[in-house]
Amino acid sequence: MTTHQRGTRVGVVLSYLVALTVFALSAVNVVGLVYAVPHASADPCSDVDVSFARGRKEPVGLGRVGGEFVDSLTPRIEATGASMNVYPVNYDAGIFSAGGGANDLSNHLQAVAASCPRTKLVIGGYSMGAEVIDTIIGVPNVGIGFNRPLPPAVGDRIAAIATFGNATHRTGGPLSGIAGVFGSRAIDLCNQGDPICMAGPNNSWDAHTSYERTGLPAEAAAFVASKLNRHGEAEPSQ
Repeated sequence: MTTHQRGTRVGVVLSYLVALTVFALSAVNVVGLVYAVPHASADPCSDVDVSFARGRKEPVGLGRVGGEFVDSLTPRIEATGASMNVYPVNYDAGIFSAGGGANDLSNHLQAVAASCPRTKLVIGGYSMGAEVIDTIIGVPNVGIGFNRPLPPAVGDRIAAIATFGNATHRTGGPLSGIAGVFGSRAIDLCNQGDPICMAGPNNSWDAHTSYERTGLPAEAAAFVASKLNRHGEAEPSQ
């Protein structure tokens, strides 16, 4: 790893920590929020496989935002007659856990790709989970301890990417502009006033912790559904 790469990792993590510290007192009230994990198909080779990485310190599972996103996506998939499996990324969702989460996600994606050659892959994450997604697609590789990069053939199987409250959005811009070959497949949403993904004098922690109460999960679901319908068509060269 070069000095520049180490600096990039530290810079993004520090940006997250600074924003987190400034608004930490407001965050106390969101600890322990409960969400429901939606039902998923039991078919090991479903038409679509959706992986989502929850936000920092959320209970094990999809998290509040991931649950709302999948709830919005499910009827869109079912309307086409397709089946869908849902995979909550298995990681501790701590402050330096993006690398571990990306390793787990990589293992899952590679296993699905090997066993189910026709399954389309969707990946997403919220807050710290968005950094898991940043790490696995390499923009930038901020996850300390990440050592399971995706083979290009598996990356090609990713039909769509959805992130929410992504610190990289603040430091480098939305994934659509910085994710290289993944850019056209990515929607990187930042709630107005969210200090994690945008700078501004009137930001509030509530803007970061309320994505599930906005229309953004549904917007991401509509984007993902459109990409699933078109995945496999020729895309412009990057």
